[in-house]
Amino acid sequence: MGSSKSILKRSMIRGDEVQILQIYHSHSDIRRHIDPNLVLNEDGDTFVHCASHFAMKTFL
Repeated sequence: MGSSKSILKRSMIRGDEVQILQIYHSHSDIRRHIDPNLVLNEDGDTFVHCASHFAMKTFL
């Protein structure tokens, strides 16, 4: 499983918007401290890059 932050990262890389929104809305610490510039993978993709790539309008 992992922490909510690691699950959020894995879901973002996979493009699972439903799970991302569930985690985002259920953990206030993630909402307050999420860094949109945090690099998620070796390609240098950030939360914003991945959300844009998978057309996650709700998350953006």
